[in-house]
Amino acid sequence: MLNGLVAAMVITANSTDSQTAKLIGVCLSDGSGRFIPTGEAINSVVKFLTDNPGRLDEPDFALAMKSLQAEYPCK
Repeated sequence: MLNGLVAAMVITANSTDSQTAKLIGVCLSDGSGRFIPTGEAINSVVKFLTDNPGRLDEPDFALAMKSLQAEYPCK
């Protein structure tokens, strides 16, 4: 389920314009036009969950979003 959730979030983030990306707080482009691969984003969410076990009672979507915002903030 995590893979599908993060994949959907990555697809959405990759297809938004920069203004919308800043609103959701996730910028998956590295600035060169190359988008962060879904697998890399999934790995960052797994690491966030592993590093923050006390937060596992929070909704899965919220945790995935918070982890992507932390790993891929808009500059």
